[in-house]
Amino acid sequence: MIRTARPQRTEPAERVERTLRCWGEQPECEAIAVEPADGRLFVFPKSHLLFAEYEGAAAVETVRLTFSSHEVTVSGHGLRAFAVAIQTGTVSWVKCFSSAFGPLLNSEAGYVTRLKVVRTDMPPDSETVHERLESDGILT
Repeated sequence: MIRTARPQRTEPAERVERTLRCWGEQPECEAIAVEPADGRLFVFPKSHLLFAEYEGAAAVETVRLTFSSHEVTVSGHGLRAFAVAIQTGTVSWVKCFSSAFGPLLNSEAGYVTRLKVVRTDMPPDSETVHERLESDGILT
């Protein structure tokens, strides 16, 4: 069979984005999902956000989010836009991708290299319920 005409190529209605974003915005969302690289997922109500602090003087920028029971430290590059989105209340999630995704990260929008979540409502020397049950011989 001989083809006389090539099929015309059509452009898709929407262009597929080939980059990954490290945070998303959804103004009506009432919580912020935080997903560190270790696979855990934390969901914090926006109403529990006490304050946010942006530090951009160092080689790695940081945004510190202090909630009523946890402190979340977001480290990366180009995070000023993320801090502004926190201020306007539009951030709905933030995620840390491994360095293997480097070429796909949207460097213009900024990207997260590390997420650290620390519980702040418990003194550092207090034992957890799990530790207490273990010491009482209830859990082994």
